[in-house]
Amino acid sequence: MDPCDTPRRPGRPRGLDSICREKLLAAALPAFARHGFDGVSLRAIARAAGFDASMVSHHFGSKADLWYAVVEQLALEFQADLEDSALGVAGPQPVWQRLAAVVDHMVDRLAARPAVVMLVSREINDPSPRLDFLVEHLLRPAYLHYAPLWREGMEAGVFHQTDPAVFHLSFFGAVAMALSAQEVIGRITGQPMDADRLKQEIRRAMLGDAAPD
Repeated sequence: MDPCDTPRRPGRPRGLDSICREKLLAAALPAFARHGFDGVSLRAIARAAGFDASMVSHHFGSKADLWYAVVEQLALEFQADLEDSALGVAGPQPVWQRLAAVVDHMVDRLAARPAVVMLVSREINDPSPRLDFLVEHLLRPAYLHYAPLWREGMEAGVFHQTDPAVFHLSFFGAVAMALSAQEVIGRITGQPMDADRLKQEIRRAMLGDAAPD
């Protein structure tokens, strides 16, 4: 029996509760991303994590609470990721060089977490308290982090002048679509599109003549 299937008792290591919670969060993210909030059950999420459905209630309470916990975990990971990319946004390098580094970083991160892209895509088409939570914890912080760099790129003539929020969401949407359609791009062109070439083409599409080779 998985120790996560046993509710916490006196003397049970607290670290085990943390491990069980992480397993549920790891199973819940792709489940919510693929099937949507209404399309997946707590039983299915628990089964994917490898233990009984009662453990979801034990650790999170309800399906809504589990969904919010997933986004809170993503927000923590995203904040750490923003700190890693902070130098590229405000460093001493020329703006085109910082833009290229940020574009590459975004492509790498979105490619590594397709479930996050799917989750966001689902929720933005379904106005609800969940969308409000997603905006406040993920979408707005990302915009506020990158908007100064987008404005700097516009002032330098790398991008056309436009509303930074529109630019930001258009960029994320375009990158997400290109990544999800990588195989289709190869079929359309008749040439394989590997990850490195796709990143290079996205960089060129974003930065034009300012894109480094």
